[in-house]
Order: sequence, then structure tokens, then C-alpha cells
Amino acid sequence: MVCSICYERFTTPVSLPCGHIFCRDCIRRSVDAIKVCVVQHSCPTCRAAFNIVTVDLALVPAYLRPHILPTLRPVFSTSSAPSTSHSSTSAPTSATKPNEDGEDMDQLRHNYRTWHRRAEVHAAANAGLLGFARATKEYALCMRAERDEALERCAALERRIAALMSTVELEPERRSEAALPVEPPIPPLSGVESWPDESAIESLPQNESTFPSSNHPHPMLNIPTRVPPLDLDEPLGA
Repeated sequence: MVCSICYERFTTPVSLPCGHIFCRDCIRRSVDAIKVCVVQHSCPTCRAAFNIVTVDLALVPAYLRPHILPTLRPVFSTSSAPSTSHSSTSAPTSATKPNEDGEDMDQLRHNYRTWHRRAEVHAAANAGLLGFARATKEYALCMRAERDEALERCAALERRIAALMSTVELEPERRSEAALPVEPPIPPLSGVESWPDESAIESLPQNESTFPSSNHPHPMLNIPTRVPPLDLDEPLGA
């Protein structure tokens, strides 16, 4: 048989999960030729994807390790004409192999169902936790909005209280000012004529020649022209 990559006879043939066989070195060179870091490559023949990441058997339970197969599985060729002794010795093995395979398949199915149930339980638990986390986040957002609204109301009330306090402090002063007695207007003196207007005073003459004599007083000034003599012999208060 010939490798479909190098077109030569197989050297250390390996089989991919799709069933095509190549030389180990040829398939490795085809994988290394891709410089992009990827974990999946395609078969050179059928382009079927296969994984190049190996599973650490230390992380797999012991009863599942026999069922973990590598991606590149070695292929061993047998002789076309086996000897009679070889056929006779291999007959019991081939006879017992189907039973062993059947038991392994039953065990594998049982393990599959067990792990599938565990995965469902784990997924349901995660879904519940995610729902609880989502509800908690929404509740926290609502509480934050209510807190902000309460803070705004408190600030508005504080402003109103400050305005009322200033009004209350000014109210006693206003009342005291309102309680002060209002002084009545001073009545004019009896017997005293009103003072002349400024216009009348300005119209008075400024020169002596034009100033009226004492015998003829100015009509705007009510000044007596003659003062009676003072009698010194008359007692005071008479």
C-alpha cells in the first residue's frame, strides 16, 4: 500500500479517526505546515476534521482509560499466510474476543448514561445559579435606583427646612417692628401762620431801594411794623 501524501510505501502507518492511513511523518509534516495555532486539522483525503490535542490519562478515571483512543492510531499489518500453529493458538482468542467486546460495550454504555445524568444535573444546577444571580443583580439595580430617589427627596426636604428656618428666624423681627407705636403727626401751632413758600421768598426784592418801607410791609411777610415799648416798672407776670 502507498501513502497518499508521499506516494511511497507506508513507514510507521497511522490511521486517522476517519479511517484513512498515512505515514506518521507525512501527517505530522502536514500538521506542522499550518502556522496558525489551531487544535483541529482536516484529513488530506476527505477533509474530515480531527483533533490533535491529546487527553491526559491522569485526569480520566481508571475504568474509562481503556476506551480513550489517541487521534493517530498505529496500524499493524499481519502476514497473509499465517502458520497453522498460529491459527490454532489464535482461535480461542478470537472466540473469546466478541464476549469481551460485548462486556466492554455494556460497561461503556453504563458509564455514558451515568455521566450523562451527572452532566444534566450539573447543567440544571448551573442554570438555577445563573437565574438566581440574574435576579440578584436586577434586585440590586432596583435598590440602587430607590436609594438615589430617596437621597434626592432628602436633599429637597433639607432645602425646604432651611428655607422655613430662615423664615421663622425673621418672623420675630417683623413682629417687633410691627408692634412699635406709630408716632402721631405733630399738629400745627395755633396762632402761627404758615411759612411762606420758597417761590415767595425768592420774589422778595434784594436792594434797599426796592425794599418796601416799614410803613408799607410786603404782603407776603406778616411782620409787625411797630414793637410796643417795654415798661420796666411793670412787674413780671402782670
